[in-house]
Amino acid sequence: MKTLVRLLCCISLLILAPLRADAVGTLISAPNRTDMVYDAGRDILYITSTNSTLLRYQLASDSFLPPFVLSGSLMGLDLSPDGNKLVIADARTTNSLVWVHVVDLTTGQDTLATFNAAANESGTFAVAFAGDGASYITSRFAGSGWVPMRRYDPVTGIASVIANPRQDSMVSSSGDGSTVLWESFYGGDYVTNSSNDAAVHRVTALRASPQSQTWETATTGARRSADSPGSGVTPAHGSPR
Repeated sequence: MKTLVRLLCCISLLILAPLRADAVGTLISAPNRTDMVYDAGRDILYITSTNSTLLRYQLASDSFLPPFVLSGSLMGLDLSPDGNKLVIADARTTNSLVWVHVVDLTTGQDTLATFNAAANESGTFAVAFAGDGASYITSRFAGSGWVPMRRYDPVTGIASVIANPRQDSMVSSSGDGSTVLWESFYGGDYVTNSSNDAAVHRVTALRASPQSQTWETATTGARRSADSPGSGVTPAHGSPR
């Protein structure tokens, strides 16, 4: 009888014991990577690097495709809503200009979209597309300070400054593209106590006109509210998408 009881106890423990779950994945070697975005239509992961190379990794074959060799020091990137363009920030600058790369994925052609640099602006940093089809771009600063945040439409080529956050601000859009969030990473901590350091931009009715946009400031919790209309992923820069 005791033997039967012990056997039943052992069986119960085996049934109730938690199963071990092992993650299965592939380590993609990209030593100089900066940011990445997945192109579901082409099943390609695009990875920027500081050595001017845009890596292309195809998930189905677990292999790299020939890279796009651009120029400069590539930073954040994002894929347009129609899946045909990449806008890529570049940390390089001249005395009077900063720029982003606009890569046409149907042809592989890279075009620079240039902007007049503000005082001490030292390149572009992060990019996020919104549902209005425009890209929202933050910048770097030679030292410590505030920089332009631009709204750039790669179809019309029109750019406008919509805010002035701190340098190296992360930028992200909500899952449905109706909201753009940016937040500074300054001095090792996220800064949320300034009206320019954590903010939400509402893309009203997904229209492009700056006159239709409304604004509000937010704390770190705004990340959750920005993404609540839809779902997304987390890019390498660390802001929610």
